[in-house]
Amino acid sequence: MLFNIRNYFFNYYILCSLHIASILIGMTMITRVIHLGDINGMSIYITGCLFIIPFCFFVQDIVTEVYGHIFTMLMIVCSVIVLSIYFLLFYLTAMYDQSDNTLISNITTVMPRHTIALVVSLLVGGFINSFILNKLRIKLVGKFLAIRFIFSTAIGEAFFQTITVLISWYGTFHIYEVIPIAILAYIYKVLFEIAMTPISVAVCDKLTPDILKYRDIND
Repeated sequence: MLFNIRNYFFNYYILCSLHIASILIGMTMITRVIHLGDINGMSIYITGCLFIIPFCFFVQDIVTEVYGHIFTMLMIVCSVIVLSIYFLLFYLTAMYDQSDNTLISNITTVMPRHTIALVVSLLVGGFINSFILNKLRIKLVGKFLAIRFIFSTAIGEAFFQTITVLISWYGTFHIYEVIPIAILAYIYKVLFEIAMTPISVAVCDKLTPDILKYRDIND
């Protein structure tokens, strides 16, 4: 079967679009704080983006395995650029909207902080996740894909979650309220990755051309 480079990169563009879409949805939902209840006097909160951001790492894993680390970083940078434009337009239009002062206050005071947190955590966490996955691929000669996905995501998400919580919520909530947020979010994201790993493996197998599946891993 011949290598169809057009289809190969068309699939890459689709994955990039999904990644960008998930980032924008996550950014929109990041200021939505959900109170789950109290445990031993501690209030437990989660943010709305918790349910969509793990999908970003799901896409990143597939891109790294099928296209390589460089293409993953290119996708992340494109997502960051689109996110920055999205926030800038949101911010500028809110400044001139006099119909809802509460909305203006929320966007101009909270959104910049969350945007910076998401940009930094994406660049750092995404890079670490992709870098580790790529290095393990070479080290393990392309084997143990499921384990590589889970291990790299667990480390990448740890950096992502730490950076996001510190920048977004430091000074807003008490430290004893922030820690449960971070732990719950991290556990959920790792469990999400574990649950989605069979799908990730299947998608990688489908998208990787035969000529690339059986090549020397060090080529």
